[in-house]
Amino acid sequence: MAGVGRRLLGWGGSRPQALTTSQQRSIVALIESGQSSPTTAAEDFGVSRATVYRVLRRLRNKVDSDT
Repeated sequence: MAGVGRRLLGWGGSRPQALTTSQQRSIVALIESGQSSPTTAAEDFGVSRATVYRVLRRLRNKVDSDT
């Protein structure tokens, strides 16, 4: 039953996102246009390469499912 009080107070237990939606779109645009590599984008935005690749995968899957 640990954490029940936190949930009642509105704390969902999720970790805050490292990047805003706008930043995520910027990363995808920079990489897809060839202006940046995933490594450079990660350094510029202060996140890991894994985060950049996760963003790319998530947004590309979203585009694929929309079409």
